[in-house]
Amino acid sequence: MATKRKTTGGTRRTNKKAKPQPVPAMEDFMTRAKANEGHKIPLHTPDGKLSPHWIRVRGVDSDSFIKARSRQSRRIGEIAAMPEDEQEEAILEATAEMLASLVAEWSFDMPCTKENVINFLREAPQIAAEIDKFASSRTFFFKTPSNGLMPTQPPSSD
Repeated sequence: MATKRKTTGGTRRTNKKAKPQPVPAMEDFMTRAKANEGHKIPLHTPDGKLSPHWIRVRGVDSDSFIKARSRQSRRIGEIAAMPEDEQEEAILEATAEMLASLVAEWSFDMPCTKENVINFLREAPQIAAEIDKFASSRTFFFKTPSNGLMPTQPPSSD
């Protein structure tokens, strides 16, 4: 039964018998398997044009990322003990390794090795930023793309 309800902006109709929302099951909270599977994201050129290339990105809940984050945590003590002029490069290297752990595969002819991914992301920081942004958003891993590629915005020109 719909009733009228006064609001500050006027009157609106409400439905007293709204359908209850389904209660999520325990499995609905589990993100690890989807994060390990990853999703293909399309790559855009620096000027924003869609390219034929893609990268399969794992989520931050993936086993490879959790291991990389653990390795980085252990290295913090080592880095702190380094001379100050060496610390920045060591931090950048550790961060690059962590980000590279999110890349599962790609469409380039070059093999998708850790070293190749690190080099690519160092030279294409806009792609690194897109990977970081995508992998950090758990909701992307629960959407089903119709064409196998997740929709993303062209990289920003930051």
